[in-house]
Amino acid sequence: MILAGTGTGLAPLLGIARDAIRQQHEGKIILIHGGVCPEDLYFDVELQQLTQQQEQLTYESCVLKGDGIYQESPIDKVLLNALENNSQARVYVCGPEKTTKKLKTTAFLAGIPSAHIYSDIFIRTC
Repeated sequence: MILAGTGTGLAPLLGIARDAIRQQHEGKIILIHGGVCPEDLYFDVELQQLTQQQEQLTYESCVLKGDGIYQESPIDKVLLNALENNSQARVYVCGPEKTTKKLKTTAFLAGIPSAHIYSDIFIRTC
């Protein structure tokens, strides 16, 4: 299971990860959270702590403009790396429309069948 999102798209993805852990999901869970700058990774410390408690959970963070602490990379590149050895994964993506569409396309072009890609687009109305 690979979960990738930006901004508040993290919230539903974290819910999916927690539910999978609660239901004793046996497979690997990779959670990727991206942002423009380090301040966008608003739940970073808690996610690092959660990965220490849950053996099957891996957390990766990335930013477009960093301070040397976080990986500087577009989230679609991080997703592509995560998909390298996970061609059978279910992929969940969430966040702003443009980013979510890009992540879906990245997963599909990496060989994930569209039936195994789930998404939730957040649309700003104001």
